[in-house]
Amino acid sequence: MSGTEILSTSAAQQDVSEAYTLHASSYLVKSANFTEFLQQVETFLRYWQLSRTIRSQPIG
Repeated sequence: MSGTEILSTSAAQQDVSEAYTLHASSYLVKSANFTEFLQQVETFLRYWQLSRTIRSQPIG
């Protein structure tokens, strides 16, 4: 089962809670500043790639 990442302009607690109630894996509030948004995307991609690498490694 793959995760669902939410990228939203809303930081409202109700929106965040609803996303996790619907089984979102992540909820990210995107920046209105384009340069900051690009940095957020790059950081998220590094996180996602690392987490996929860790999950694919055998335990023990």
